[in-house]
Amino acid sequence: MAAFESGAQRAGSGRLTNDFLSPLSWKHQVFRKTLKRAVISSARFARLLPHGVSLAADIKRRIPEFDIRLIFDVGANIGQAADEFLVQFPRSKIISFEPDPDAFLTLSARASSHSRLAAYNLGLGDRTERVRFDNSSPVSEIHAIAKDQSNERLPLVDMTTVDEFCALQGVDHIGLLKIDTEGNDLNVVAGSAGMLRRGKIDVVLAECSLTQISPRLVSFSELQTAMRSYGYVCFGIYQQAFGANPGDHQINWANCAYVRG
Repeated sequence: MAAFESGAQRAGSGRLTNDFLSPLSWKHQVFRKTLKRAVISSARFARLLPHGVSLAADIKRRIPEFDIRLIFDVGANIGQAADEFLVQFPRSKIISFEPDPDAFLTLSARASSHSRLAAYNLGLGDRTERVRFDNSSPVSEIHAIAKDQSNERLPLVDMTTVDEFCALQGVDHIGLLKIDTEGNDLNVVAGSAGMLRRGKIDVVLAECSLTQISPRLVSFSELQTAMRSYGYVCFGIYQQAFGANPGDHQINWANCAYVRG
């Protein structure tokens, strides 16, 4: 398929130490990710997981007719989600989109070493255009389209839509559309209107704010309204996260999955 021809655009002791057990330890994080992947990739364990833990397991259990062969990873950053998808959906190909020129360097290096992964230095939204991209924060995961488009110190990035990309690349079906664009998610949905209306996208997974007041994320109610307008219903809420304040008992954000009702 033409979409995967990248070109220039895509491209010791055995004891557990206190350092290892620290939630902030990189060793601890690697251990958790390795364990999670081992559990999720095992069909025997996946059947035992309650709904809402693993999207891949939930799809396999409740909608076995969905054969996820193509994943759009919109807002891929350096490929964290793509790594998970490669394990959880072993028969899928993944197209990752990342407008941030710095993050894309790492993402494209990842893609060049994996035959099932392609990367494009593009942002997706509701139109084809060039916009300023704010990558000034040291935390690359929260880089986003700049609120101040007059700031010439910020890089210009190319934007297109899911519908436009699919038309140009001959993509007629998406198994999973994952969206994590730090507030631009509704525009990505709008730019997928043609594919959504025709039922050509099986699952949409989008980040949203459950508090409904996040200055950085789309609210759950807005996302719900948009997806329902295309005939999609909420299938599950994943990776629920509380705020940084230890006394905050309200879920802050999550990734919500939608399928056709």
